[in-house]
Amino acid sequence: MKWLAQCVVSMICIAASADAFLSSPGSPLPLLSLRSSSSPTSQRSHRWQARQRRLPASAVLAAEADDAPPPEQPDTTVEEEVAKTPVGAKAADVPEDIHLGERRPRITVKKSNNHIYAMVVDDEVYHTLASACTLSPEIRPLLRSVPTRMGAGERLNGDTVAAAYEVGKLLGKKSLEKGIWKVWFDRGQYRYHGKVKAVAEGARAAGLDF
Repeated sequence: MKWLAQCVVSMICIAASADAFLSSPGSPLPLLSLRSSSSPTSQRSHRWQARQRRLPASAVLAAEADDAPPPEQPDTTVEEEVAKTPVGAKAADVPEDIHLGERRPRITVKKSNNHIYAMVVDDEVYHTLASACTLSPEIRPLLRSVPTRMGAGERLNGDTVAAAYEVGKLLGKKSLEKGIWKVWFDRGQYRYHGKVKAVAEGARAAGLDF
């Protein structure tokens, strides 16, 4: 029994000395915790927490703007009272079923860097029934001049929403004068937005049905 008591006393002394050694400033425990805290994973975690605590100014402004009413979006379309052109007599190159509205020709739109083109096409015979563009004599006086890219002179700027609206109006007027009043709009490869939408709205304002 004496040796057992001596073993218990020895174990207690070893445990006490180990606690004192680990709690001392020179023990490897602080070094171990320092290394673990400086690992890449922990550093990324600390940086992420710091970013979460620091809100950017844009986030603060967005939070403050939640209660404010939404700003009004500028209207890119042109709204005006357009005198509708009456449907004229059937032209010689217009088929009877198109004039009666039984079949609809197609409005197609093309854009270049400087101008906009629109046509009414009969797809059965591949024939253009009416056309208009920003180079038409009726629209050219409405365009403003801008410098060329090389700065050598000036050119007419037909690549605008207002010019596209005028193209649609002129196309609708020409179509109605030839007895065409029902069409369908083909936006092609373009989105129904901006200048393409303005062409459609101008043709609809002139009196075309689509």
